[in-house]
Amino acid sequence: MRIGIVDVDGHHFPNLALMKLSAWHKSKGDSVEFADAMFGSYDRVYMSKVFTFTPDCPDVYRCEVVKAGTGYRDYTTVLPEEVEHITPDYSLYGVTEAYGFLTRGCPNHCPWCIVPHKEGSIRPASPIREFIGNKRRAVLLDNNVLDEVQDNMLMIQGIRGAESPARAKMSKQCTYFKYYFEPYGYDKNGKPKKHTYRGKDVRAFREKFADDLLRPVFDWSAQQVIDYILAAGLEPNPLYRMGYKRVGCWPCVMANQRDILNIARQAPERIDEIGNLETELGSSFFGPDKIPARAIHSGDKYPNIHDVVRYVKWQNATGSLFDDDTATSCMSYYGLCE
Repeated sequence: MRIGIVDVDGHHFPNLALMKLSAWHKSKGDSVEFADAMFGSYDRVYMSKVFTFTPDCPDVYRCEVVKAGTGYRDYTTVLPEEVEHITPDYSLYGVTEAYGFLTRGCPNHCPWCIVPHKEGSIRPASPIREFIGNKRRAVLLDNNVLDEVQDNMLMIQGIRGAESPARAKMSKQCTYFKYYFEPYGYDKNGKPKKHTYRGKDVRAFREKFADDLLRPVFDWSAQQVIDYILAAGLEPNPLYRMGYKRVGCWPCVMANQRDILNIARQAPERIDEIGNLETELGSSFFGPDKIPARAIHSGDKYPNIHDVVRYVKWQNATGSLFDDDTATSCMSYYGLCE
């Protein structure tokens, strides 16, 4: 069989499911390649989409097409066991490290997260020997490091100090479980506040292993990060090209007004989705200071998503929607236009 692979989100980060499908088909003697809609001919094409904000692939293939992934709001399709537990085909993306999960699921039930809904509670997934292959390093994608990682740990975060006042108070290098052992603040009576969740497990881990934390771009500006990505021959998140300043969550709770306006224009269904969740959960997405109190039409202390969108549209119409932005010659805040 001739197999075509489509990473709908782009090739910014290796798609684990596609690498496993590639490995399995190659083990059966099938040929596998990233699909070419114009010149390729295939017996089956797999399309995987992780993010709901990624536009679907418009290409037409005259063969069996299998679409799956959370980006399609598909929370039930899983890989067959013989595919799930095969060593991924890392040659597909040309990566130098392995990728995999030691555990799947999560013991927390945060209302905004799909992981418990899709994967259930924490459970073992794969031993590292299953996906390490011939690599010397592995990127663990687990949600919970305490449950399976029993080794010295180096956690790397892409946090920048300039992203918020709270992050500016962080350290460029420290330990991951720092605030279990020293206070992160004090209550009104002067009593120190520390993290306590699974404190017994954390202390047992710390007695045996290191938990170092490094934030290599902590002192960088956002523009430096974008320039570094481009200099490495990689592509930034496509949302940056669409005019967004903050990406990751969609929207980020700290998104500026222009980002919110972009979503309202480009994906109004996302605004409606958040509004429905606010109603269902009885909670607002943004905090009370997101917009002036006079602009809250819902009558509540906290603005709902529609209050915020209404306000930023009004700000834009009156020419006041600038936040801390600096005008650029193209839509992208970071000058990513062709």
